[in-house]
Amino acid sequence: MPSIAVIATLDTKGIEASSLADRIREAGMDVQLIDVGVMGEPMGGSPDVTNREVAAAAGEDLEEMREAARSEDLDRVHAMRLMSDGLRSVALDLYAEGDLHGAISIGGAQGMNISTPAMQALPTGVPTLVVSTIASGRNAFGPFVGTKDMTLMHSVSDIVESPLLDSILDNAAGAITGMVARATDRERPLGETDATIVAATMLGTTTPGVTVARELLEADGWEVVVFHPNGVGGMAMEDLVRQEYFDGVLDLTTVELREWVVDGKYASDETRLDAAGEVGVPQVVSVGGVDQIQCGPPETLSEEYSRRKTHQHNQNTVTVRANAAELRETARLMAEKLNRARGPVRVYLPERGVSAVDREGEALYDPDANRAMYDELEQAVDAGVELERVDAHINDPEFGERAARGLRELVRER
Repeated sequence: MPSIAVIATLDTKGIEASSLADRIREAGMDVQLIDVGVMGEPMGGSPDVTNREVAAAAGEDLEEMREAARSEDLDRVHAMRLMSDGLRSVALDLYAEGDLHGAISIGGAQGMNISTPAMQALPTGVPTLVVSTIASGRNAFGPFVGTKDMTLMHSVSDIVESPLLDSILDNAAGAITGMVARATDRERPLGETDATIVAATMLGTTTPGVTVARELLEADGWEVVVFHPNGVGGMAMEDLVRQEYFDGVLDLTTVELREWVVDGKYASDETRLDAAGEVGVPQVVSVGGVDQIQCGPPETLSEEYSRRKTHQHNQNTVTVRANAAELRETARLMAEKLNRARGPVRVYLPERGVSAVDREGEALYDPDANRAMYDELEQAVDAGVELERVDAHINDPEFGERAARGLRELVRER
């Protein structure tokens, strides 16, 4: 029988968490009720995993934590971090033992800060649901979700017993049990395939070229998973590459790396473009989208950016042309990462433009800036990195064909 972890601070949300657990049991599933509260004792029911056990999983003694918190030797944020670390260990152990098939947490901001890092640690495809007072979108919740497929449900009211909350919890129980039922009915784990499977990166402005490459690989019977490199998509891909989910990487749209250099809207973190090299997975890399610095509405542009070439992508986004200095810095960072790769790397540089708006006659066309990047990259990469300039635009069919052929050769030679 599938088992679902119900996570809450039971000293404040115990009655509501127990009610949710009962609804899940009524749907025919087991429950692991986990208490992540620090200061008080559980209300509403006995947990299957106590807060003392959670603290112990983080190498801490709960009574000592409480005493330190009372004397202000341990601040509240650190206490929550310790409980989150313990919860992560508990959740991964339950999953490894086959006793966790999904997880749901309820609470406010504090509860989310404790529960979601542990839920992020579960593999992609394991159903996870958060019911919270702050899950409306008014507050940023990117750090709570990370790169995972977590589902968020706004609680509308506070997490306090009421007829309205009863309806919300009933829906939440239906949602998590439905997802878990579907997941456990699969004959194979989510995404598992016997075919060669590769990752690709694609923006709207690099779609034609990436699509050509994708369709050619799919015609060979390969599976291609496409990620949107918006600061999260590329990092989600990196996570899965580290899990050795992919046989190859077609990283044609590396805008997140250049965004990191200038702290743009689509910035990833400093580990972007590291995973394939660390694992030794074959990778074909290009510079799609590096021309575009992703900014907010026109009125938010700095004076410097206002003097550059711009393109209004939509009412909330203006893209600003990256200059030669920024692209040279990106090239050096890219070369540093690719030089460390343990597996084969090919870099293809499109000489006629790197996005739909970087082509002759378009708003961000600047071949000199691109050339500065290419020259820097050629000088910075080691001999083990194969680099080729392609006399085509990134969205031309011949570029997509060259990229697909290159990845096919690397994967088959592996």
